[in-house]
Amino acid sequence: YQRRVHGGNCFKKDTSHNTDQAILNVAPSIVRDSSYSKEEISNHSSRESCWLILNNKVYDLTKFVDKHPGGSNIIVKYGGKDATKFFDQVGHTPAARKEAEEYLIGSVA
Repeated sequence: YQRRVHGGNCFKKDTSHNTDQAILNVAPSIVRDSSYSKEEISNHSSRESCWLILNNKVYDLTKFVDKHPGGSNIIVKYGGKDATKFFDQVGHTPAARKEAEEYLIGSVA
């Protein structure tokens, strides 16, 4: 087995089967327990580095921008900002909320 970090998530590569499995608890203190100031978060407001805040948690959605079913522009529009109100108003499904957890990198300081 080999470990690598990808987009804020830790992955374990099973070299015997040539598959990747997300291991969310490999290094939780390194990735998920970090806290970021709003100033630092605001520096990530572009397609190339897109973080946003949902319920005082920080998500790095850079790798998700082009995958968003509602289009990339709305993700970039809220990049570097608190998108909680908009996210809740849109009525995201439980599956979408669960998927967002893959991109969690920490909380707002």
